[in-house]
Amino acid sequence: MLKKMQSGDLQEYLNIKFIPRLIDSLNYVKGIKGIVTKILSLENFDKILKQAKDEDAKRILETINNNTVLENYKKKDFLRIIEYYFPHFFAKEIDIIYTTKTALLKRKEELNKIITIEIPENKKDISRAREFGDLSDNFEYKAAKERQDQLYQKVRIIESELEKIQTINPTTITTDRVSIGTKIRLKNLQDGKPTHYTILGRWDTDLEKNIISNEAPVAKSLLNKVPGDCITINEIEYEIVEIEKGLD
Repeated sequence: MLKKMQSGDLQEYLNIKFIPRLIDSLNYVKGIKGIVTKILSLENFDKILKQAKDEDAKRILETINNNTVLENYKKKDFLRIIEYYFPHFFAKEIDIIYTTKTALLKRKEELNKIITIEIPENKKDISRAREFGDLSDNFEYKAAKERQDQLYQKVRIIESELEKIQTINPTTITTDRVSIGTKIRLKNLQDGKPTHYTILGRWDTDLEKNIISNEAPVAKSLLNKVPGDCITINEIEYEIVEIEKGLD
C-alpha cells in the first residue's frame, strides 16, 4: 500500500470508507505517517466529515480513539471536527459562553478577518510555494499548509463558540447575590485591605482590571454568594463586603 500511495494520486484516498483504514495503517505500516499526514490535512478531513453519514463518522471516531501513533494534539484536532458535525456523538452538556456585546463584536471581527483576509492570503502563499518545485522538500509549502490547517481550525472553533453565546444584559443584572455581570468588593481578613473582582465571560477577561471569566476558579467560588459570606483565595480568607453591577 505504501508504494502505491507514494507513486499514485493521493486524491483517490480521500474517501470516507477508506479513512478508517488509512488512520489504522499508522499502527502497522512503517514509513506511512508522512503520507497520511499529507492526505489527512485538517482541510481535507473537514471536507470528508462534512459529507459523512453517522455510521461512517462513528467508525472514524472509534479508529482515532483507538490509534496509538497519532499525536494527542492531532487527535484533538480531528475530534473537534467530528464534534462540530456530529455533536450528538459527544455526550456532554453544551457550555454557555457568556459575553458582553463589545467582546462578541471583537470575536466576530476576528472571524471575519480570518475568512476574508488571512485565508485568502494563505492560499496565495500556498500557490507561490508550489512554484518552488518538489513539494516533499519544500519548507515554504509545508509551512503554508500548516498555517492553512491552523486557520481552518480557528474558524471552526469560533463558529462553534458563537453557537453557544449568551449576551450579558446589564439591565437584568441583580446585586442581591454574586452573579455573572456583578462587581464584588472584598476585604482581606488578614490585613483588612480591600480588593475587587468583576465576573464577566471568557472573552472579556482582563486580569489587570480584575475582570475574570465566570469559568475561573475564583469566580466559581464567588458565584451565588451574598454580602457577609467568606471565601478563600490563595489560602487567604476574604469577606464579601458589597456587590454592585459590573456593567453599565
